[in-house]
Amino acid sequence: METPLLARGQNPASLKVGTKIGPWRIVAWRGQGAYGVVYLVVRDGAEDAGTFALKMALRPMDMRFEREAELLARIHHPNVPRFYGTGLWECELGVFPYVVMEWVEGVGLYDWSNQHNPTSRQVLELLARVARALEATQAVGGVHRDVKGANVLVRLADGKPYLTDFGSGAWEGAPMLTRDILAPGTEAYRSPEAWAYQRFYSFHPHARYEGFAKDDLFALGVMAYRLVTDEYPPPTHPAEEGSEVWIDGVGPRSPRVLNPKVCVELDERIMRLLSVRPGKRFNSSPREAAESFEQAARSAGPRADELLFIWDTQPAAEAPSVKGEVGHKLGHRLRLRAPEIVRRSKERDAAAQVEMKKQEVSVQRRAQAPTEKEEPRSPARRLLVVAAVLLLIFAVRPLRRAVPPQEELPEVAQVLPNNEQEGRDGGSTGLGDAISSKSVTEATGKLPSSEAAGFFREVPKKPLDWQRRPPCRPQFLEVEIRGACWYEANARVKPPCADGSYEWEGNCYMPVMGAPRVPTSDEP
Repeated sequence: METPLLARGQNPASLKVGTKIGPWRIVAWRGQGAYGVVYLVVRDGAEDAGTFALKMALRPMDMRFEREAELLARIHHPNVPRFYGTGLWECELGVFPYVVMEWVEGVGLYDWSNQHNPTSRQVLELLARVARALEATQAVGGVHRDVKGANVLVRLADGKPYLTDFGSGAWEGAPMLTRDILAPGTEAYRSPEAWAYQRFYSFHPHARYEGFAKDDLFALGVMAYRLVTDEYPPPTHPAEEGSEVWIDGVGPRSPRVLNPKVCVELDERIMRLLSVRPGKRFNSSPREAAESFEQAARSAGPRADELLFIWDTQPAAEAPSVKGEVGHKLGHRLRLRAPEIVRRSKERDAAAQVEMKKQEVSVQRRAQAPTEKEEPRSPARRLLVVAAVLLLIFAVRPLRRAVPPQEELPEVAQVLPNNEQEGRDGGSTGLGDAISSKSVTEATGKLPSSEAAGFFREVPKKPLDWQRRPPCRPQFLEVEIRGACWYEANARVKPPCADGSYEWEGNCYMPVMGAPRVPTSDEP
């Protein structure tokens, strides 16, 4: 019998509001990149849990989404969107993987700079948090490999940055996605040593530059340079004019040359990230970089609190311009910000902060809602209840003996919901357009309190209704437990487990989402 198509006449890039994707229902379209599209979704039947980000591939069976799901499942960090599941969606065009994660209501990093006119201290604090996210990635044996402005979201409510789009990332032992010498990434952010490797090994049949923490830190430096100057540093690609500064070992000009408002502490650290010698990039340690940025944010003087960019209120003839390297265009104004845009952005952020606080209060109220209390029972009533229970036990016992063990009703399994602005930034999978931080629901569909994380919850005795069944895929670190496939959340994290994960033999596991099962008689 032929299996009917799950979604006839639909394209993953333009799904209608209300479309079901596994257990998720689309609420709105939120953005599209080169490889993926992002939808705002809710869990069908548990709308009180809030909204989530569902990122779907634009190409059938794009393995980058498996890669992203695996890395996100491993990383647990406040500056990385929380992972809630993955699955497959089928339509006439093929089978498309998707990833579901925490929704962050925010803007891309460079848009944030244009809309806020930040200070050096604010940038120091932001870069420290992104470095902490890279530290968490390195701690699970991973590397991001596509750090750039389009892949950092800044939350509107509080300015908290999130490192997103792990589809180009990798970890030790990860399956190879491409056979190119260089790993996936964005050209403008590649390190000089990556290009040098390609030049020297271009004819080697098995040469492969995997990417390392030192490359992520260099890309962080490019991002920081662009953030505080509105300009990229000279290109690192050997074929581009201006790249000789990397080949000769000179390196780029200091950000303070382009923007004197950059404080000394920030300038020095950006130049360390962009060092031609990889060993000088904080010893290839994101943790060391984060600590250095944090220390500078605490100790920098009053200059660090000056706005980085000039207000766009002076005549065009008086606006500063920069001459020099290729890539620093002549005849256009640099380091300007529009006061009206900044004012409107602050109003929008204040509204987002109020909304986030409302949600937090709602969560607390639900968690603290009083439960129905039983009326106090008299001693005589207690005796009657005990006698009734004992009578019921003795009455049922003969019936239990008459039922063969194999016919006993199975225990009901607990089913819980699973929990760029410029061409040089290249394409992203779309998450950098917008993403609000929501928590996972319990079986009731209600939001738990922040204290609810970490209670004991064993792997259910039966697979969840939307969960992937064996055969599991060991190449993606999936393991079979009780007839279902699970990710080990993080080998270093021990129970009590966080929201959305379950305990099994002393470790925490997250369910692997399977292909959606839709009744054949219903329209998708």
